[in-house]
Amino acid sequence: MSEEETQMNGYYHLEEKRIVIKRDNSPDQKAKTVVHEIAHATMHLKGLDTSEYSFGYLASWKGDEGKMQEIGVVVMEISDGLILGH
Repeated sequence: MSEEETQMNGYYHLEEKRIVIKRDNSPDQKAKTVVHEIAHATMHLKGLDTSEYSFGYLASWKGDEGKMQEIGVVVMEISDGLILGH
C-alpha cells in the first residue's frame, strides 16, 4: 500500500496488485478507503462474487448516462482482465 497525490480517495492497481490511498485524507477516511480497496483486491485476486450488491448499486446510477457509460467501460475492462488473465 502507498499514499500518493491522487484525485480519488484510493484505488486498487490491478496490474501492480497494490492499493493506493490519497495522502491528504484524514486518518478516518484513509482507514475507510483501505478497507474498501482491500475488498476490491480480494474480489480480483479470489474471484469473490459481489453481484448481489453490485447490480443494485450499478442500477442506482440510472439516469446518469455518462456515469453509466464510464462504469460500463470499467466493468468490461476488469471482466476482460479476469477472463483473459491479464
